Amino acid sequence: MLFALFYLVSGAFYFSVFRLASMEPQRYSPLQLFWEMQWLLNLIWVPLLTMRLIAPDRNRGLLESALATPTTPAAIVMGKYLSVLYLYILGWLSVGVYMLISRLTALNAADAAIAFSPSAVWGGAIFCLSSGVFFLSLGLWCSSLTRNTIIAGGLTVCLMLLYMMLPTMFEQAAVHHVGALNPFNHLENLSDYVSGEISISMVVAHFIMSAILLFTTMLSIEHKAE
Repeated sequence: MLFALFYLVSGAFYFSVFRLASMEPQRYSPLQLFWEMQWLLNLIWVPLLTMRLIAPDRNRGLLESALATPTTPAAIVMGKYLSVLYLYILGWLSVGVYMLISRLTALNAADAAIAFSPSAVWGGAIFCLSSGVFFLSLGLWCSSLTRNTIIAGGLTVCLMLLYMMLPTMFEQAAVHHVGALNPFNHLENLSDYVSGEISISMVVAHFIMSAILLFTTMLSIEHKAE
């Protein structure tokens, strides 16, 4: 059901962008425009994947039962995280299917070379994977904080939006720009990546933040089990 919903929404986004590009000239290629909106799709996809990872187990007492066995909090957290990361990647692989459909049914070789430029394909894919590594760990952490799945999902959405919009809020508040915060400017980095300007600092920042959140989730589970 989750995959059907994601495929429906992402497919509607994808083909609407290509339809818009066919009606009037655009500054960016259709695939670049689609990747520019991937943050919006992740606001749906990530909470749906993560909100039931830990919260229902806590509500039914299954988490305490699991921790009464030789299973460690680290094994529980990493097992759930790696499984949901696999589902996340599997969902976004649908974009490759959409690209194949549009290539075979609507685009000639010249148009396909423009629409599916390597910078747009790989830049968007790398950013989607890198940000997904971070957002999934954020959702897993939120799911460990409550017994209610709806609260876990809502908290994930709110924190994701806060993370994405915080640099803009700083700019509006006339806070001086700090160069060290560039790796955390989500929307600006997204635009850079789909244009082919790939920065390793952002990928490293996402992995570091993910590791911190996973470690915090382990501590949270261990604390609640005591």
